[in-house]
Amino acid sequence: MNNNISAKDSILKIAKKRVRFKQHVIIFFLFNLFIWVVYFFIFKGKHSGDATFLKAILFILILWSIVLVGHYFFAMKWTKKMLEREVKELLKEVEQ
Repeated sequence: MNNNISAKDSILKIAKKRVRFKQHVIIFFLFNLFIWVVYFFIFKGKHSGDATFLKAILFILILWSIVLVGHYFFAMKWTKKMLEREVKELLKEVEQ
């Protein structure tokens, strides 16, 4: 019974991480959409600050993309391997 609760807790933690990742992706796309719309409607074609704002957008996009990739691996890939390992250990304990 205790192992069953532990497995459910592990699955719940993984599900929470995956939901947070999906929320992160949605916020990432909405923010980038907003910032590009601001760029095209306000700064595009103006000579003052045009290059600076574009560089800032690209810097934010690249940096946040790197963070998002790390979040993906943490929430989806590495967690799956850890869960599989934990399930195998729990199955061994139940068999004994």
